Parts: sequence; C-alpha cells; structure tokens
Amino acid sequence: MKLSFKTDRISPSILFTASILLLNFIALFLNNSTFDSGDSILHFIYAKQSWTYSKYFLHHWAKPFFVLLASPFAQLGFPGMKLFNGLCVSMALVMLGSLYRKSFFASVPFSLLLGLSMPDLFRSQSSGLTEPLFALILVSGMYLYFRDFRSWGVFLWSFLPFVRSEGWFVIPVLAVLLIADRNWKLLPLFSVATVIYSLLGWPYYNDILWVFHENPYQGVEVKYGHGDWIHYGVQLVYGMGLPLFSTLVLGTLLIVHRTFRNREFTGIEIWAVVLFWSFFCAHSIFWAMGWFHSLGLRRVFIAVLPLTVIPIMVILKPLVTNSKRSFRLAARLSVIIVVLFPFLASKMGYKLPGAFSKDAHQLAADRASAWFASSDLANSRVSYSYHYLTLSLNRDMDDPSQVRLLNHNSLSRLPDSTVILWDDYFAVSDAGITEDYFRESDDYVWVRSFKGEVGKKRARIEVFYKVP
Repeated sequence: MKLSFKTDRISPSILFTASILLLNFIALFLNNSTFDSGDSILHFIYAKQSWTYSKYFLHHWAKPFFVLLASPFAQLGFPGMKLFNGLCVSMALVMLGSLYRKSFFASVPFSLLLGLSMPDLFRSQSSGLTEPLFALILVSGMYLYFRDFRSWGVFLWSFLPFVRSEGWFVIPVLAVLLIADRNWKLLPLFSVATVIYSLLGWPYYNDILWVFHENPYQGVEVKYGHGDWIHYGVQLVYGMGLPLFSTLVLGTLLIVHRTFRNREFTGIEIWAVVLFWSFFCAHSIFWAMGWFHSLGLRRVFIAVLPLTVIPIMVILKPLVTNSKRSFRLAARLSVIIVVLFPFLASKMGYKLPGAFSKDAHQLAADRASAWFASSDLANSRVSYSYHYLTLSLNRDMDDPSQVRLLNHNSLSRLPDSTVILWDDYFAVSDAGITEDYFRESDDYVWVRSFKGEVGKKRARIEVFYKVP
C-alpha cells in the first residue's frame, strides 16, 4: 500500500511543534530553578547514587520504577535530570494532542502550547520530582489503550504505584473506566508490577509483602497536617493560571453534558475528566482529613496536570478551526492571553526573579560550600539536614566517613571534629533541631554564618564545629 502525505498541510504543524519543543528545552536549561528544594533534590540523589547503592532500586520512598528509568539520566548530573523530566512532560503532551485528534499533528502543537503555559507544569521540568514521570506513564497507558494496545496499556499502568503513591488510588479509577468500557478481563494486569516488585524485594527485605509493610506513608508524623476543603481549588488557579483554570472548568462541564446526552462514557475526553477530578477530590479529602501524610502541596497535581489540556482544547480548538475570521481572531487572542498571563499576574503566575533562579536556601548553601572547600576544614566529615548540600559539597551522603545526616538519632553519635551545617528550615522542620542546641552546648563552637536572599525570601546556614 502506497502512503501519501499532504506536505503543504503537515509541514507547518511539524515546524510549529518542533519550534515549541526547541524553545521549551532552551528555556528549560536556562532555568536555574530546581522548582522544589527538598524532595526534588533527594529524588535526584537517590537516582544518581543507585548505581553505587543498589538498595535504591527497591527503596519505597525513592520510588523503584522512577529510580530505574531516571538513573541513567541522573548520572549526567542535575542537567540530565532536567532532560529526563523535560522529555516526560513533552512526550505526555504530544501523546495527548495526538489522542484528541486522529491526525497526529492536528492538535499536538496546541496541546504543547497549552500545557507548557501552565507555570507548575513548565517549572516541574527543571526538577528531580517524580510527578512528570507519573504523568507520562498515565498518558502513555491511555495512548496504548486508545490505540488498541489495551493489554500493554494496563500493564504499564500497573507500575504507577512505584512512581508515586497516588498510583494506589488512580488504579481503582482506571479499573472502573475499564469496566465501563467492558474490558473487565484486563483487570488482573493491574497486579503485574506489584507481583514483580514483591518478588524482587523478597530476598532483600525477607518479606514478600514488603511493598505494603514498608509503606513510608503509614502511621503518624507530626510535621504533616490538614486544612480546608477548598484549598486545592484555590491552589490550582495559581498552578495553572486563571485563564486556563477557567477554561478547564468550562470544558469539564461541556464534556459531562455531551457524555450524558450521547450516553457514551468511554471516550478520551471523559477519561481525562474523570481521572483528573477524581485525583483532585482524593487529595482534597486527604488534606481536609489529615490523611496519608499530606502537606497540602500544590505540586502533586503535576502528576495529572497534562490531562487538563483535553477539556481545555474542547473549548478552544473550535475557535482555531472555525473558518470565520472573528473566531480565528478570538483564538489568537486567547492563545496570547494564556501564554503571557503567567508573566503578567503578580500572584497567579511566575514570581520573578525567584521563579527561574536558585532559591534563598540554595544560594546560602552554595556560599557555605564554596567557603568550606577552600577552608582548613575541607577534609572534615560533615553533618546536615538540607540535602542540597550533598550536591553543593559534592559528597556521598551514604558514606559515613563523609556525611552523617543530621537528626536527633545522629546527634549523640556525631564524631569529634565534625562540621555541622545547620540551616534555618530543613534542620528545624525535618530534624527538629534548633540553632540553640549548638549555641548552648560546650561541645560545639560557632564558625561562620552564610545567608541567601531572593526577593523577600531569606535563608541562613550556620556552621558549627564539634570540638575534640
């Protein structure tokens, strides 16, 4: 069979798509922000050190499947981590665009432009977080499923819990959608990854049920909390921008109306809506009730944020394809507003200059590390709670001869001549250790202080030395 292409129609779409992707990756590597200064760094460290310490391939909090896929990129340093997450977000948006219309390039540029205009989704590419990979696997499974590779799609979805814990409640939603689509025979495939990892970790943990027994989100931990029911509704406006969030709500209502009018409950549009809003409702409940160690962080929605381009395109795509000049003008105006809004809004967009630079804590850590490297203490063992110092000091945090992570259990066992880098956030919130502990103890002497400042945000690192 001879294939033919109308190049006069495809070429502009290909060029537009390539241009968006190129500009995205240029902006990504010019962006010095790591989006998040805690988990973003720690997930990268686990992925990078997994080639030295194989335990991280079965580490529940590090997320085994994330470590497996991200580790080759992490060996290139944090730029490699940015490349990995940039590919995850871009590929997810490309696949969603191609699912929305049968012609591959009919909606792909539009999907990319909309998704990358969401502040949280764009900035997440420069992080070491697990949410972008979760989004890619969720969307890739949908792509396979709706391209008639249903078994492979469900098989891929089974790995979601080993990228983020939300996979445990996204899978039941996917199972309901499969049953509605009369594909209940595929349900056993959701257990494949759990069986694989249970067997792989059995010799290491001496427990075939380690996947459940080693769950880091069970029990009580005081630093987590709860809040009001509308918390995430408000937060999503800041993460997406008001124009896109408003269009998402309108698109959702239109899709629900069409679904019940046509009695068709299994299309890509209703799947995207059900998956996103069930995720939203679940996290709203967890935060309001104080369940599952919720911190009320907006960034968790990055895991499903690409799905929102489907209901948004339901509203905006007809404007683009309409033959009337007034509609095309409205479409261009809408796109301009969506793209520029994050830069114009003081609160519902990028907070400059901090949005694309290192944060105050990282600046303080870099200054402390630069001093340490040129000081007489450069060969000393160090102790800290702020994991970014692992990068800036270029230390192996799993080697006790180099690093002793600072917490209440390690305090009494810190060897003499250890240099402590106490920071005013992570040491207090994660380790529960105040500056006064070192100031008031005869075992430690104060050495230096380093500060970081970005906009109105300030951070401080105090260096202490444990006297022999």
